[in-house]
Amino acid sequence: MSVPDLTDNRLYKKHGLNGLRWFAWIWFPFVYAALFGLSVTLFWLLEAMPRRESICIGTIGIIVLIAGIAMLTKMYREFRAGITAIELRDNG
Repeated sequence: MSVPDLTDNRLYKKHGLNGLRWFAWIWFPFVYAALFGLSVTLFWLLEAMPRRESICIGTIGIIVLIAGIAMLTKMYREFRAGITAIELRDNG
């Protein structure tokens, strides 16, 4: 896992470390909720489709959902690692 340099970020330059923490606190749960809402909508729409099409679209939807969650989790972990690196650099 690579640690990004978040000090070049416009949010860090304007609001500092607290701005980055607020961004992580608001943005990542929002995107997780959006993924959850899309998956609920997809499975709700599958009820109205014929069986063969619903199995195919449901499988593709699950694959895309799992890939999205995996990418978002990786992004969140790298962002938190960047925040921790800034904290260690500032305090150490």
